[in-house]
Amino acid sequence: MEMQKQPRKQHQQSVSQSVNMDTQPFIRLVLLVMVCLLTWCCCTTTSATKDYYQTLGVQRSATVQQIKKAYRRLAVRYHPDKNKEEGAEEKFKQISGAY
Repeated sequence: MEMQKQPRKQHQQSVSQSVNMDTQPFIRLVLLVMVCLLTWCCCTTTSATKDYYQTLGVQRSATVQQIKKAYRRLAVRYHPDKNKEEGAEEKFKQISGAY
């Protein structure tokens, strides 16, 4: 009886090894495609909808001092402690993210 079990175990191991070796490249390819798609989706939604210069109200050719001045002006205006209007906190987060 033990002689029958021995070859069967070896056969099962060799079959499972061949299946693993055959599916590994496919699984890697699927994972790579998923990562690429997620990266593309994240990049297109964030960069296409946000213009940081426009959020701060400055031109693209603005100097560092102009950007800093615009940030401070808007941060004081929309700070949640100073502005209790609805949406002020979200606007403050956008301004802080743009800066």
